[in-house]
Amino acid sequence: GAASLKDNSFNAFVRNNKIVVVADIASEKTAQINEYNVNGMLVASDKVTGSVEKTLNANLATGVYFVQIQNDGKLITRKIVK
Repeated sequence: GAASLKDNSFNAFVRNNKIVVVADIASEKTAQINEYNVNGMLVASDKVTGSVEKTLNANLATGVYFVQIQNDGKLITRKIVK
């Protein structure tokens, strides 16, 4: 895993109408993933450790979402169009 969160260690995309997050976090670290709608409302959240692929809240309407991952004080945001 990565020593700490790097920009290329986190990605989010749509597959089968679901938002999927892929992250590579150092095994001893835990990262917080938050998903927000275009109005800034939190619609899903999860914690991840290590190399993972997770499906976030699958029952969301079509629209624009922002997926953020936070680890060791670093925050990365990805914009997703579902």
